[in-house]
Amino acid sequence: MSSAAVVLGRIPEYCSRGYSPPASPVKPFASTGASSFCVNFSLNSPHLIDRAAGWHYSAAVMTKPDLDQLRLAYKKAVDEWVDTIRAEEALATPDHSMVAMEHWDTAHFREQDAQAKATEAREAYKDALRSVNYDI
Repeated sequence: MSSAAVVLGRIPEYCSRGYSPPASPVKPFASTGASSFCVNFSLNSPHLIDRAAGWHYSAAVMTKPDLDQLRLAYKKAVDEWVDTIRAEEALATPDHSMVAMEHWDTAHFREQDAQAKATEAREAYKDALRSVNYDI
């Protein structure tokens, strides 16, 4: 079969003779129904669609020590976040004064900051893992 005509399903006579549809690359066969199509291009091309695709992106190579450093930074940020959660929890006392509430709110803001740092460290580690594992 030529590369000008690839058939999905059966090969009708006019497609096997090199017939290519005039208007569109895909045309249903009238005699065989809508389940068979004649395509006027090769479906298994040996060439890449975008040959320069590999040249557009330079993958940063991460070494194991770099990944370990990012993982440890993430674990440290999570540990600090847990510590701030416990500090905030400790300030939830039966003392209903305004001063106690202000301390509790301050601890809550510290907890939010620690959570943001842990999230940033997590995203940096995930990005590095994606770079290594998926080359993106």
